[in-house]
Amino acid sequence: MRLTWRRQELLQILREAGKQPLTYRDLEAFGIQQPANLIYELELIGQPVERVYRNRASGTKALVGFRLKADEQTVPSPARRSRSAVIRNR
Repeated sequence: MRLTWRRQELLQILREAGKQPLTYRDLEAFGIQQPANLIYELELIGQPVERVYRNRASGTKALVGFRLKADEQTVPSPARRSRSAVIRNR
């Protein structure tokens, strides 16, 4: 499996989000169709996608969202700053 433009776009969005986990709904708002499938495909080709959880009062875990592992995050390119601003202001 190669890195298609859809996967590249998702990777860019995750990079721009930095440590901020993004939900499926967030990814859809950025125009990513079928984000669950794309996350899975990225994992299949070895991209370091991390699932972020929070603990519930009941003791179970709830999925918060997805982000790239810390060593894979990069500074966003100037052309993408407007999307980064949206992520910070959610």
